Amino acid sequence: MNSNMKNEGIGCFTVVGIVFLILKLLAIEPVAHWSWLWVLCPFWLPAAIVLFISGVIFFITFLTIFKK
Repeated sequence: MNSNMKNEGIGCFTVVGIVFLILKLLAIEPVAHWSWLWVLCPFWLPAAIVLFISGVIFFITFLTIFKK
């Protein structure tokens, strides 16, 4: 496997986020009535999912180590 491989291009969440952002700024329905929290959701949701899964793994590991 080549260790010099680059991840090129933008991801699906980024494209959806940019589309939502443009629709909100242009006041196009139904996105115009959405909260900014949900318009920006494609940008912060992947990080939130990773943090949640990491927290669950940490919690399970903590319980198994100190179960004795």
